[in-house]
Amino acid sequence: MAANPIRLFVTHAWVDNDDYSRVFEYLEASGTFYYANTSQPQAKRPIDKESQREDLRRQIAPAKSSWCCRPCITSRQN
Repeated sequence: MAANPIRLFVTHAWVDNDDYSRVFEYLEASGTFYYANTSQPQAKRPIDKESQREDLRRQIAPAKSSWCCRPCITSRQN
């Protein structure tokens, strides 16, 4: 791993699905892009909305870049 990887947050709605995983497959395909993933889809989803917001803020805060995986968002809305 590089000495200074890009800290990256990818949207997830607390679900590790194929679209979420594909983002990292794409990033790793180049072999020259080094990142540290700050998102935690495997974490237990907080029950109330305010706790969800706080948890997402905690995951996003250290990130230098974020990637919105649209299927991750739309699947959660259904």
